Amino acid sequence: MKIESQMSRREIMSKSYFAVLIPVCILLLMSSPMIGRGTDGKIAFYSARNGRDDIFVMNADGSNVQLVTKGEFGGKCPDLSPDGTRVVFVSLRDGNSELYLLDLTSGAERRLTNLPSVERQPKWSPDGSRMAFQSNRDGNYEIYVMDADGANWQRLTFTDAEELWPNWSPDGSRIAVSSYRDGNWEIYIVNADGRGLSRLTNSEVNETGISWSPDGTRLAFRSGPPKQFQGDIHVISVDGAHEITLTDFDGVEENPIWSPDGAQIAFQTMKDGNFEIYVMDADGSQLRNLTSNPANDYWPSWVAPKKSPTAVKQTNGRLPVSEVEVHILFDNNSRREGMIPAHGFSCLVKAGGRTLLMDAGADGELLMSNMATGKYNPAEIEMIVVSHCHADHIGGLPAVMRGPEPATKLFLPCGRLPGDISGRALAMIDSARGMAKDVSYAEEPTQICTGIMSTRLPANAFPEQSLVILTEAGPVVITGCAHPGIVQIVKKAAELTGEPVLMVIGGFHLLQESQETVDRLAAELDSLVKYIAPCHCSGNLARERFQHRFGDRYLDLGTGSMLKIADVITKSQN
Repeated sequence: MKIESQMSRREIMSKSYFAVLIPVCILLLMSSPMIGRGTDGKIAFYSARNGRDDIFVMNADGSNVQLVTKGEFGGKCPDLSPDGTRVVFVSLRDGNSELYLLDLTSGAERRLTNLPSVERQPKWSPDGSRMAFQSNRDGNYEIYVMDADGANWQRLTFTDAEELWPNWSPDGSRIAVSSYRDGNWEIYIVNADGRGLSRLTNSEVNETGISWSPDGTRLAFRSGPPKQFQGDIHVISVDGAHEITLTDFDGVEENPIWSPDGAQIAFQTMKDGNFEIYVMDADGSQLRNLTSNPANDYWPSWVAPKKSPTAVKQTNGRLPVSEVEVHILFDNNSRREGMIPAHGFSCLVKAGGRTLLMDAGADGELLMSNMATGKYNPAEIEMIVVSHCHADHIGGLPAVMRGPEPATKLFLPCGRLPGDISGRALAMIDSARGMAKDVSYAEEPTQICTGIMSTRLPANAFPEQSLVILTEAGPVVITGCAHPGIVQIVKKAAELTGEPVLMVIGGFHLLQESQETVDRLAAELDSLVKYIAPCHCSGNLARERFQHRFGDRYLDLGTGSMLKIADVITKSQN
């Protein structure tokens, strides 16, 4: 390992300088976290080992190498999504370089860009909602960002020179790029909105292939002489004050990527005569070959291990009705002045001293505005429960989870996503999973906490969960959209609890149903439920027909409604 000053890096190569400057190296390394050995997670890369460029994924120790581009076409330059469930990559299948997205669970692919220009080197934002990439769509290569579904692209850099190799800071606020604006490739840092460009390196060599450390304090990159097939892996502090050289082999080392814990760096090297993926500790020691294949292996991308479902304790507790409240924060209709309605659903559940948010509506700004109007404090939310992953139920998740004291627990219906999920919804759920510290999945009916459980229908049903609040007066069911069927959900809740359902609140998914169908469902539910409160996607016809059927047992709720279960029971008894 060598240490070089920013002023004269190529001159400081002798051992005499090394001895003098070694304290700087120690300071730089000790100031950054070195947790564990970095051997968890997955590494994606591309290789022509099967006769064409294909994307592969392996364990971080090099084991279990799997081909993931199994269709007619391959790909290259992969970048794994923050949760490891998808990979964005480059393909020439349509005659020019475009970006594609591959779901690693289903194998489904979709094209993200469709222009005659060249798009390359995609990089996910840390929250999974956007991507940065390079494109020559406006003449020369510049850096662009777009939403994870390919929409809303924005140009970030504007120069007659070229900018390549974008890489996000861990907090998503900045992007490091390699720019040729000064006659050779140097590292610049720009804010994620395109403002505040600043130069980091200033040398006579080329600096490319940038990777930001997980703690945000350092950048790893390839440094080598112009027009020569050489280069070593360097690490520089973000303020440019300290720089170290980690490799010194013949040939070239490039495309470094940090392990998720910052303990190691993977990169590609020709150390053995062809390109292989190697990994080393962040101080340059403990070098190991991960791929060892006759074909060239390129472009490692490393993400943390997927969070495992958290086991949730089962209890049989029943809550006093006086301890249960449901507050509607987002709905198609409004019932309180100043709280704005919109298509979507979200409610705050207060039960047994716990505060849960069920769903997050379609729009984070509107959800937060309604919470402010209603004087709800997002910091009180202990857990967020997602009924299902449609955009009108999860659009506000990033906004809620970016607060000063955000909920860190996220409870999802299951690992399987609905087949009709949109690109925007995928971005939102990826973002939420990335920000949550504790992610649980309701693969089956599960107790969330004392007095609150999730109910799931059989695995072949639409992947949606409903909440069941266990009260001394009977179960209270809260649905998101009731895609599996509102009657089936109510029957399942009664089966799980062994009691008739006291109340059902939420979307019933009846917007497109005829009056005959609505009346039939109302009659069936009348034999199963005492109180009913259709919201969101139930539709005006269903509201009218249910009110006609249930009379005083019909609860008219909308954005701004505050429902105290004890008050409902008391009112009906008087």
